[in-house]
Amino acid sequence: MVGGGLLAVTVGAALEAGGFDSLPEILIANAWITGIIAASLAFRSWIEGKVENGWISWACGLALLYTAGVLSRPWMEF
Repeated sequence: MVGGGLLAVTVGAALEAGGFDSLPEILIANAWITGIIAASLAFRSWIEGKVENGWISWACGLALLYTAGVLSRPWMEF
């Protein structure tokens, strides 16, 4: 299901970009973004198991998501 959604978003982005020439780059970028989101959700779940407080775990997960997004932005520009 995730793979199908990732492929659908990639095809839509390629159509918006004007063609399928950049399809592999868009697919790699979308897979990278999906990985960052999955890792931050796994980290949030792990933190919640340790501290047993949803507010703290969501704050840590969102902080990790923001930090990973900021740090990976230069790599995603093509």
